[in-house]
Amino acid sequence: MEISQLIALGSLLVAAIALVVSFIQRGKAAVSRDQQIVDKLDNQTEMVRDVKSTVDKLDGKMDNHSERIAKIESEQNNIYRRLDRIEGRCERHFGPSTHDKE
Repeated sequence: MEISQLIALGSLLVAAIALVVSFIQRGKAAVSRDQQIVDKLDNQTEMVRDVKSTVDKLDGKMDNHSERIAKIESEQNNIYRRLDRIEGRCERHFGPSTHDKE
């Protein structure tokens, strides 16, 4: 074999090694990008869970407030009925009131 053939064969070998190394590096870079994407998706999934938990808590509080408001409105209606009865009794005993007239 001549020296020029050995140099050509050596160059070909170096090019093949460079090509293999390049493919390996690209593969590692792709794996790294894929892992970053997976990590970001995991982070977003956790954030969605936190938001859902917060919304569920707020929903429970709203239900509780709705029940409390309904109870207060019922008590308010009872108080107005009692007040109307008391005013009626006072008017029967003392006559019509002139304070309510505008």
